[in-house]
Amino acid sequence: MAEEVGFEPVEGLEDALINGEPMKQDFGRRNPADPWRGSIGQAVAVGGKGAALIHAPTPEAIGFLRAMERSALETPALATALAGLESVAGEGEALQALPFTPVLGLEAGFDPAELLLRARPGQDMAVLRAEIEARMAETAQGLPPYFGGLLADAQIQGRPALVVSLAYPDCATAQAAAERSAGLWRAELPEPAAEISASHAEGVEGLCAAVILGLGEAQEGLANPLASAALNRILRRDGLPMLRIGAP
Repeated sequence: MAEEVGFEPVEGLEDALINGEPMKQDFGRRNPADPWRGSIGQAVAVGGKGAALIHAPTPEAIGFLRAMERSALETPALATALAGLESVAGEGEALQALPFTPVLGLEAGFDPAELLLRARPGQDMAVLRAEIEARMAETAQGLPPYFGGLLADAQIQGRPALVVSLAYPDCATAQAAAERSAGLWRAELPEPAAEISASHAEGVEGLCAAVILGLGEAQEGLANPLASAALNRILRRDGLPMLRIGAP
């Protein structure tokens, strides 16, 4: 199967495949609907790490990611966001999820990722939040700064769903942020969500998740217009109102 779509083994790297020359532009092969080609038609490399499949621009990136011992889900922020996702999934199913840093919620200015990357296990998250707030540039109306989050494509109650789960330092802030996020979603991105609700869930190390659930109309198959619309906005760099960090 791999050979049929143009993949070949990577020399010197076990259990890894690539479908062309790394980082070489090839606009003749550019296809936004093809996950095995980059935005300018360049090749991609794939390789396994445990139960996960690594999708990377170069074989070197696969080697680097395989060498990492700590999973992103072991960080307090993403572990909390995962708890939030699980709180609304119930007997449903999360098909795929995108972890993200606060940079996805900023329209311009300071990138909080530089602080998060320096964070040490056990570091006081309240101190990090204060630093992010102090260095935020003026932005449009939005949410209080969060530590990170998950955006999940799910099927819940037999309906396509989009779940946003954001990590906050306490549950009062998380619930207020969830309600504000739901309001921004309804006001600025009403289609194609049919129902939007806000809640919160306790996380790890004292953190709490703001959880925003959008449910679409029931339909055949696993296609999810909510998730597709959100991903398209991210790829176009249009931003998502329910993630936007900004003034109260």
